[in-house]
Amino acid sequence: MKTSNKLMLIFMALFLLFGSVPGIPLGAGQASATTLQAPVASAATNIQSTSFTANWQTSVGATGYRLDVAEDAAFTCFVVGYTNTDVGNVTQWNVTGLAPLTPYYYRLSAYNGSQMNSPNTNVITIITLPPTPVVLPVVATLSATGISSTAATVNGSIDARGIDTSVSFDYGPTDAYGSNVAAVPATVTGNVESAVSAILAGLAPNTTYHYRAVGTNLSGTVYGEDKTITTPAIAVPTDEYSPSSNTYSPTATVTTAPATTEAEPVNPGAAKTEHVSTFTLDSDRCTLDGVSTSMGTAVFGQDGRVFVPQRFLGLGLGIANDDTHMTWDDKTKTATFVTAEGKQASCSLGSKVLTFDGQEIQMGVEPLARDGFIFLPARFLTDALGGTATWDDSTKTVTIRISY
Repeated sequence: MKTSNKLMLIFMALFLLFGSVPGIPLGAGQASATTLQAPVASAATNIQSTSFTANWQTSVGATGYRLDVAEDAAFTCFVVGYTNTDVGNVTQWNVTGLAPLTPYYYRLSAYNGSQMNSPNTNVITIITLPPTPVVLPVVATLSATGISSTAATVNGSIDARGIDTSVSFDYGPTDAYGSNVAAVPATVTGNVESAVSAILAGLAPNTTYHYRAVGTNLSGTVYGEDKTITTPAIAVPTDEYSPSSNTYSPTATVTTAPATTEAEPVNPGAAKTEHVSTFTLDSDRCTLDGVSTSMGTAVFGQDGRVFVPQRFLGLGLGIANDDTHMTWDDKTKTATFVTAEGKQASCSLGSKVLTFDGQEIQMGVEPLARDGFIFLPARFLTDALGGTATWDDSTKTVTIRISY
C-alpha cells in the first residue's frame, strides 16, 4: 500500500476516534464535534434603577443560551430567577426586579440539540442607577367663599414642583366625600403656588359639607386638609313693606305656608282677580295661575333670598307681558314693571334699591345677572305691588298671590 494511502487511513481513524487530528487545528468557524465555543458577552444596555439589558454574541452551532445573573463576581449569590436560566436562541435579554444603585454580574453559556454545552462566557459588570426621584405636589385646602344656601366656591393652592398636576376638589356631607369636581385651572405646572377654585352647586340649604383639594401627578396623589362649610337656611321674611316707614325689616322665617292674605283692592266695589304663582328652588319650571311653565333657567337661593327670573316674576304678579307693562332698559340695566292700575316699580343691576311709585325701598340685596337672565329677589317686588309671598320649607317653594 502506498504511503499516502496509509496516512489517509490513519487520519480517518483518528478523526473517527477523537473528532479531530491531534496537532491539526480546526478551521475558522468550525465547531468541535463534542464541544461548543463559549459566546462572547457584551456590555449591558438600557441600564435603569431596577433593570438592564444583557447582550452577547452568537456561538457557532448553538441553538440556545443560558443566563446567570449574580450579586457577586464569584456567582455564589444569584439573583432570583436568573440561575442557568434558559433564554432561548436570542442575543439579548431584559433582566428585571433589581435593586437601585447596586452592582450586578452576568455571564452566559451556549447549548445545542446534541446536548452539548459551552464553557461560560466572560463576565460583565453593571451598576444599576439611583432610584427615580418621587416628586409630589404640595396641596393646601383654603377657606371657601361665596357661600349661599345652595352653592359655594371652594379654594386651594397647588405647588406643582415642576411636574404637570391635575387638580380637583372632593366634597360631600361627610369626610368620606363622595363627589368630585374639577378645579379651575384643572392643570397646574411650575414651581410656585397657584390658586385654584371650584364652584359647588346644587347644595342643600342649612347643611354642612366637607371638602378638600386634590393634586395628582405621575408620582402619585396628594390630598389637602379637610375643611367644612355650612350653607345658610333660606330666610323668607313674613312682614310687609310699610310705605310710612319706607323700610323693610324682616323678622321671621316661615317654615310652613300660612293662610293667604289678600292685598286691599284699588276699587273695593270692583270684582277681583287673584293671580297665584309658585317658584321652587333649583327648578326651571314654575306655575302661573295653575299652568306649569318652563322658564329656561332655575330659581336659586342666595344671601337668604329666593331669586326668580325677572320676566316670570312679573308674569306671576299679573303684569302684562308687553313693552308697556314689563320692560328692560339695557343701557341703564333697569327692569320696570307697570300694573294695570298704573302702579310702577323698578330696580337696576348693581343697586339694592327698589323704586315704587317714587319711593325707595332698601332690599339689602342686588338683582343678579346669570346665564343670560336677570334675577330679582321675589319678596320685595311682591310686597311693593301689594301681593303676598309665603315660603314652604318642606318643598322649598315660594307661593306668590296678588289680586287686582
